[in-house]
Parts: sequence; structure tokens; C-alpha cells
Amino acid sequence: MALKLPAQFGKYVLLGMVARGGMAEVYRAKSRAEIGGFERVYAIKRILPELNENREFINSLINEAKITVTLSHSNIAQVYDLGKVDETYYVAMEYVHGVDLHTAISKVELNLGRFPSEHAIHIAMCMLAGLDVAHRKRDSMGNPLAIVHRDISPHNVLLSYSGEVKIIDFGIALAANKLGTTRRGVIKGKLLYMAPEQARADEIDHRVDLFAVAMTLYRMLTGVLPFDAQNQYDIYRNVVDCRVPNPKHYNPNIPDSLAEVLRIAMQKDPERRYQDAYEFRSQLERVILEILPGYGQDSFRAFIEEYFGNPPMPADPPTDMPTADLPVARQMELLAQKSLMPNTGKRSKPGEQTAAARPSAQLQAARRVVQPPVAVDPFEEKATMLQLDAPNHSDIEAARQQQANAHRVQKRGLHRPTEARAGAAQRRPNPQEPSRLLIDWLIPLVFGLAAAALMALITYLVVIV
Repeated sequence: MALKLPAQFGKYVLLGMVARGGMAEVYRAKSRAEIGGFERVYAIKRILPELNENREFINSLINEAKITVTLSHSNIAQVYDLGKVDETYYVAMEYVHGVDLHTAISKVELNLGRFPSEHAIHIAMCMLAGLDVAHRKRDSMGNPLAIVHRDISPHNVLLSYSGEVKIIDFGIALAANKLGTTRRGVIKGKLLYMAPEQARADEIDHRVDLFAVAMTLYRMLTGVLPFDAQNQYDIYRNVVDCRVPNPKHYNPNIPDSLAEVLRIAMQKDPERRYQDAYEFRSQLERVILEILPGYGQDSFRAFIEEYFGNPPMPADPPTDMPTADLPVARQMELLAQKSLMPNTGKRSKPGEQTAAARPSAQLQAARRVVQPPVAVDPFEEKATMLQLDAPNHSDIEAARQQQANAHRVQKRGLHRPTEARAGAAQRRPNPQEPSRLLIDWLIPLVFGLAAAALMALITYLVVIV
């Protein structure tokens, strides 16, 4: 049930919903001013209720948050806090006022046909700069933390209206790997951006993130995801086989040097790819200096402002609402009580309702809440599979046989003829036929007999008299 916003949520005030997905709802929020009216804007990710009961997921979320909260870089959305309010876990993150990359790609392609190469390279370089910090992170004893995002894609990259590029969901993506079973043969992540070893459910390291960056760059430059297919089995085979066409096949304007960088970054064998984010980024930097020597952060900022503007932060909703000071779970409980009152068996007079059954003004307002639309990229819609059992050979053969059977059925044609349907309709019994028989035959017969008896009686009396 929709929350009536603003709503108090622990030490935060939820102001408006930003997005919702398979694991959480994201709200724009502010911390409660405690000293001198100081406030900060956050993105609060409320974990969905069904996941709050998954102890493996929650434990992983907590453990990974302890690590990711230490990541501090201009190209990573900072994680500030992880907590629990009214039995609901949440992650408090840096709020980025802007758009996600897959929305940006769609809008730019609508206007320009393709994403400009120099800006695509810049975004990839920023992603690699943030990943380099995460991949090299060490604990207090100097031991590598071996952080791997596992779910790099345009959906998990934000572009701020001021020209910043930030990776999000480090902790969420890592914890998501603990959802359900973790046996060998289960793959998790966005399949269309996945490295072959990740799709095979082999042991993985930071290099799967670099492969996903290369795939994201390929998507921006060409408008194509090379592993795309009609069904998940073919997609899976394409990912495992890792046959990536030369990007110049789709976009002849791509420089040869950039095509070569992508070829190396998307090799099937991890040992033949760039071995760390710094090496990959250095090669992209060489390319952008070659094709556009004067390019810099100001160039990208101007590009963002041209196509997305710099809209102001959304206005805060009015706060004069009685339920705003109640915990979120209590608000939902009250709304549920008001809308699901038990039937007492008593009937109300016309125009009368009991106080418990009559909707309150708050409930009527809550029912009128319209959830914001969630934009879905056609590639992302097919790609957002958080869990997919790796299909074996028999699965693939069964899927192909099913497709062949469906094709034969379609050719044979199994529709009932129109005449047969019409005949069946005509033969259907009419429930009104008994009443029609009574009216048309029985009643006139009774009246006729009564009239004959009356005439016989009159004749008898006349003769006797």
C-alpha cells in the first residue's frame, strides 16, 4: 500500500519515491534537523518486506555494507548508513540529482541516433576510475578486500545534472549474490552485460566488472547488445561463446584504436583482457586524446546541460499531515485497519456508515496517490534477471522442441469453425422455455375448460326450470 508522504522513517523523513525494483523501494529523504537546522538529502533504499525475512540476504547486506561504507570516491555514490526501522532494513546513500545511464542513452539516441563517442568514452573512464578504487581497497591490516560489484550496467550508473558520473549499488549488488541458492550452476546479474566466466558460474574476480564496462561502452557506441537473442537459452549460449562482432560493423565512425581497445576488453579468456581498471582506463584516455585532444569535464557538463538541462531539486511535499510523525509501519497498519474492517453483521441505514467503516480523509488521500512511472529500457527489460539457473543441454533441446511443436500447431490450425460455434449456440437450451410453455398453452386450456363447465351448468338450470 502506498505511503502518504512525507513520512517519518527513523531519523529520516521520506519525501518522494524515486524508483522501485525487485529488492527495494528508493525514496528521496532528508535527515531530521537537530542542530542549527542542518539537513542533508539522501537516497533511502527500503528493503522489501519479503527480503527482510531472508536471513542470508540480510546478513550479507550488513557485512557488505561494512565494507562499502568505506568506499569514498567521486565516481561512487557514497553509502552512509545501514539500519532497521519497524522491522524494515534500509540503506542510506548519497542522493544523485540526475538520470540513470540507460535513460540517458535512450534520450540521446532519440535525438542524435547514437551516443557521441567522446562522451561514451568519458563515462566509461569515470566508471573505471571508481571501480579501480573499489578493486584496490584493503582492510586495516593491509589485506585486499576483493570487492567485486558483479552487476555493472547502465541501470547502475547515474549521471548528475552537474556532469558527475557515479556507480551505485555496490552493497546491494554484492548482497544480491546471496539470494536463494549459491550452488555452482546458478548465475546472477544482468545476463546481457555478463562475462562468460560469470555466466558459467565459475570463480570470478574484479575482471568481470571490467568486461561489463566494456559491454556498456559497446552499447553506447553501437546501440546494440551483441549477446541479445529471442530467448534466454540463446542469450546464455551467446554469452558463454562470447562472439562479439567488431563494433565498426554497427558504427563505421568508431576509430580503429577504440575498436581495438574494445576487442581486448571483451576477450573470452580473462587472461587476455586488461587486468585492472587502471590499465583499461589508460587505453581509453589515449584514444580520447587522439580523437579529441581538448576534451575535458567541462565538455561533458555542457553535453549534459544541453540534453537534460539542470532542473531544480524536487520540491518537498507539505508537512501538515497528521500521519507524518508516525512510523511507516504504523501508518500502513492504520490504513490496513481502515480499509479491511471485519463485517459485524449489522446493516447500516441508507446514507449511514459506522465510524470504523467510513473512510478517513487520510485514507481517501492515500487511495488517490499515483505512483511515479518507472522507465524501462527495452534492453534492460530483457536483461534484468537477478537469478537464472544455467541451462544444461537437455534444457536447451527441450526449449527448441517446444518451439518446433508450437510451429506445427500453428500451421495445422486448431480453431473451431464459425459454423460449428454458431450451431452450438443455437442448440444451447433456453432457460426461459418452461415459462413460455405455461403462458402459451396451459393457461388458455384452463380458461377453456372453465368456460365449458359454466355453459353446461347454465343449460342444466334452464331445462330443469
